[in-house]
Amino acid sequence: MVPLLVFLILLTAGLLLVAARAMRAERRSLRICPVCSSAAVRLWDAERLDSGWLRMRLECGECGIWRRSVVGVAKVDAYDRAVRRDRRRISDHAARLGSRRSRRDLAGFVRALRREVIGAEDFLARARRCGRDPRRPGGC
Repeated sequence: MVPLLVFLILLTAGLLLVAARAMRAERRSLRICPVCSSAAVRLWDAERLDSGWLRMRLECGECGIWRRSVVGVAKVDAYDRAVRRDRRRISDHAARLGSRRSRRDLAGFVRALRREVIGAEDFLARARRCGRDPRRPGGC
């Protein structure tokens, strides 16, 4: 009786593990390339099949391999939300990097002015050289 119970418990645990891995693999099927394991998708296209199902075609952004998957509309919506979230994160990070660079550039410019490495005469020399051309009313 006990060996049978242990066998049934181990069998159930094994089946649950297989099901969990399958669910994880299905969730990752739109995000991760099966060839190179990249999360970059260059292009994707969806074709409506029956009610609630779509055939997705995705091109990997790293290796260029096309893959197909039949998924539900809810999964495509979740994928679309994830892509929008990732794009927003990238945009926010780029804005932070840009403002940080602007602050560094401005701080370096102020240091150079204070050390008199560059001065007003440098700007005047450039303005005189660029501003005299009548074809370029705005300067250089």
